[in-house]
Amino acid sequence: MKKIATLTLGCLLAVSATMAQTFPSDGFETYTAGLNLGPQSPIWRTWSGAGGGADDALVVTTDNHTMGGANSIYFSSTASTGGPQDVILPFSTGAPLSTGQFDFKTWFKVPTSKTAYFNFQGTSTMGGMYTLDCFMTNTGAVQIQNSGTIVATGTHPFGVWFELEIKANFNSNSWELLIDGISQGTWSNANNQVWGIDYYPADAAA
Repeated sequence: MKKIATLTLGCLLAVSATMAQTFPSDGFETYTAGLNLGPQSPIWRTWSGAGGGADDALVVTTDNHTMGGANSIYFSSTASTGGPQDVILPFSTGAPLSTGQFDFKTWFKVPTSKTAYFNFQGTSTMGGMYTLDCFMTNTGAVQIQNSGTIVATGTHPFGVWFELEIKANFNSNSWELLIDGISQGTWSNANNQVWGIDYYPADAAA
């Protein structure tokens, strides 16, 4: 029997950057539970761009998958290669962010022994540039990777909400991972720019 890799993205997601127009925040409270996120939002989309299909995410309220408000979005997979959910949030309405200070902050809840994953896209062309990959393993490790090379590691809890934050100073190419406000490490990033984020349940590992 295949296990399910699950991730719940909760109730506050915020992105800020200096000297650029960016996505400010989303608490999912304005959306209707039980329906796909994409058709309800003028900003969220899927990798295919269509929204509302199998690659979209559901807005949910069940199983206490909320950090503080009523709604969150839920990801799971039973496929060894992950998917089909593949949800995109652009951070920029124009060119990729590449100057000034960048701050990404969100809440996750990963069930015990499950996995989670997201990546930052460096351009508006999906798959054109992977700025970084973030893997949350079934042992509780958080790994930030650049093209398969681990550049920062940390740990996360299971079964409870935790805050994940990534800060970057593009001018000095200084990046930092924080879990619940505690630094997990810093690094210089090979691709020093960000356009958006891709949420994808990457496998069915337990």
